[in-house]
Amino acid sequence: MRKSILTLLLVVVIVSIQSCSDDDNEGTTTQLAIGDFHEGGVIFYLDATGEHGLISSVANQGFNIEWGCLDAVDFGANGLEIGTGAQNTIDILDRCDTQNIAADLCDTYENDSFDDWFLPSKNELDALYQNYEIVNDTALDNAGDTFGNSEYWSSSHDASNTVWTQYFTSSGNTNSDFKNGEHYVRAIRSF
Repeated sequence: MRKSILTLLLVVVIVSIQSCSDDDNEGTTTQLAIGDFHEGGVIFYLDATGEHGLISSVANQGFNIEWGCLDAVDFGANGLEIGTGAQNTIDILDRCDTQNIAADLCDTYENDSFDDWFLPSKNELDALYQNYEIVNDTALDNAGDTFGNSEYWSSSHDASNTVWTQYFTSSGNTNSDFKNGEHYVRAIRSF
């Protein structure tokens, strides 16, 4: 009987030691970084936690694309901040059912089974511009393309018939342009 208790005690100690060594590996997580290919695109913005942020598609959704809805004024889509692009895109599509406009191209984009893409707000587009060279490198490594040396649409209204754009050139200037202008489109998504 004493031998059985000692054997049982030895088995419990060995299992405990193995369990402790397995727990050491459970706390290991991969640190995300700007420029990582993640969830169908390239990370270009991380929040303070480093666990959530914004991802750019690896390809342009088009060029010479109109923002659309020239006659529709004051219907929302006025968020400028990071975190407002998705709602701006919803506002645009609720008011304007024209196909192949900037918001529609982002909304219908799908990559790696992710289909929750949207047209970036003014500040989201600026954050993308701040890291576009890193995004270019990762996009090319993942069968994508680089940003055009031109203006890109945001989802943010400026005035009744104008919308914020951003130049993806060395200047990085923002501009307010008429909705029937033609510019590049790049979809983003949040994670």
